[in-house]
Order: sequence, then structure tokens, then C-alpha cells
Amino acid sequence: MKALGVGLGAFSLRDVEVVRQPSGAPSLRTTGQAKLLAEAAGVDQLHVSMTHTALVASAVVVAT
Repeated sequence: MKALGVGLGAFSLRDVEVVRQPSGAPSLRTTGQAKLLAEAAGVDQLHVSMTHTALVASAVVVAT
């Protein structure tokens, strides 16, 4: 939501899915309101980087 410049609750968390590319790299698939907001903002790619430990998970998304 922050990468699209909208606030929490602008779309359902289920509207964004992490999918694995054939290379193994993660990517994001948008549907519903998230897809509509991305299109309206001119966003055609969402780049994601994820990491985790036993206690913490983190992700960074860049919209281009």
C-alpha cells in the first residue's frame, strides 16, 4: 500500500500475492482494488525483496 502511495485499508491484503518466478525470485501479483490503484497510478511493475529470520520477516516493495 505504501509503494502505491495509499493508506492502510485502501485494498484487501488478499489483493496482493507473492509468487515465485521460474528463477526462484519472488514477485507480486495484484488483483482487485490493488490492481486498479496500480494502473491508475501508472505502475506497471512491483519489485519485491524479502528476508526473514526465525523471529522477523521483512519485505520492501518498489513500484515503477
